[in-house]
Amino acid sequence: MNGQYEMEGRLITVPVNGAGDYLLSSPDYLININTELETVQETDGKTHFVIKNMTFEAQPLKGLQFEFKNLFNGQKDLAEAVRKYAEENWKEVCLLMQDPIWSASIVKIVSNFNKYLSLVTYEDIMLD
Repeated sequence: MNGQYEMEGRLITVPVNGAGDYLLSSPDYLININTELETVQETDGKTHFVIKNMTFEAQPLKGLQFEFKNLFNGQKDLAEAVRKYAEENWKEVCLLMQDPIWSASIVKIVSNFNKYLSLVTYEDIMLD
């Protein structure tokens, strides 16, 4: 997963600050997604599904690798210490950080799925 971050505060016990690009890599993650669908009848009389709500539970199963560009305004020694700490304490760090990251991803996923569902009718999906 990659994107933009902005942090100021503590990462468990380690002070951190910075803003820039991030990259998180995980070899094994378990994600359960629950989706609530509803049907919508369009003005043309066709019925489509739309995702009304999507929730998730994410559980990291193996170590994560973290890369945060521009931590401490580019001070590489401090940034390396935080990276090492994060990888040694990967599970606690992941559980602390994952919800905002996954929530932003879910918003995009729902938007893309709803775009697709607007192009496919209920009848096309629910074939006998």
